[in-house]
Amino acid sequence: MRRIFLVDLDHTLFASWPRDHMIGVNTWDEYHAAGVDDDVIQDVVDLVNSLTFAGWQAIGLTAR
Repeated sequence: MRRIFLVDLDHTLFASWPRDHMIGVNTWDEYHAAGVDDDVIQDVVDLVNSLTFAGWQAIGLTAR
């Protein structure tokens, strides 16, 4: 049996809230381009790594 889990990128795997002030002010392209500076949320990275080590397959999702 295949075990799969989904993980969203913005606000889940990456700390995107420092650029949320751009919403409604900048274009979505500018908002998403600024994502290269997002820090990872280490607790979520650790969880993803633990699940993949246990045999689960991770699939990353985004609305970008």
